[in-house]
Amino acid sequence: MRIAVPIWNGRVSPVFDVSTRVVMVEDGEGCPVRKEESIPDDPVAKTEKLAGLGVKVLLCGAVSRHVAGMLDAKGIRVIPFLAGDVDQVLDAFFKGSLPSSDYAMPGCCGRRRGGGKGCGARRRCRKGGC
Repeated sequence: MRIAVPIWNGRVSPVFDVSTRVVMVEDGEGCPVRKEESIPDDPVAKTEKLAGLGVKVLLCGAVSRHVAGMLDAKGIRVIPFLAGDVDQVLDAFFKGSLPSSDYAMPGCCGRRRGGGKGCGARRRCRKGGC
């Protein structure tokens, strides 16, 4: 299975829609193979490129509903609202512990000061976004 994570300074990019680099990891037998790829800035071209590269899972920060819908239509599972070091997020994914509040974006699902709900809408959280 091929997993992609948009990156910015070694961390999960805060907004997928404007990211232009991804780390691609092939989860096969033995040690996962990892490489970086450039992706287009245009949302349609970005979705097409990921689908063409055989990506099955996208681990990302914020993503617009429009782009999330395009990814879903291409058969790419999106685990959004993640933050943190790319290697740590990938490790958590491979251990089966995502989504997790440990890697949730600030303000997401109670990580906001004062214990607010974050994520804008509860329905997204119920779908496994946070």
